[in-house]
Amino acid sequence: MLMITTSVFQEPTVPDTNLSKTTKDDLMIVLGDAGVNYYENERDALLKEDLEVWPITFFFVRGNHERDPANISTYVEQPFNEGKVLIEPDYPSLLFAKDGAV
Repeated sequence: MLMITTSVFQEPTVPDTNLSKTTKDDLMIVLGDAGVNYYENERDALLKEDLEVWPITFFFVRGNHERDPANISTYVEQPFNEGKVLIEPDYPSLLFAKDGAV
């Protein structure tokens, strides 16, 4: 299953779907302005913890309302679908597209 949403900016909502039917193998693409790395403090961590428990994997395309994860020391690069993503090991189902690599 693939779902797409945009500009959620720290207020995550899921497109009209039944999450009881999704798994971490399903992908929700968030097209910019998620605000996941916006505050650079505990607020960001709380949002990531909330998102991590959802039964879906998030694929973020960075917008202008978050820091570039390539510039955050807790992110590591890993391969994804013939491209590269950035993840934090504590939040393995929150994938950020690496600029220019996916």
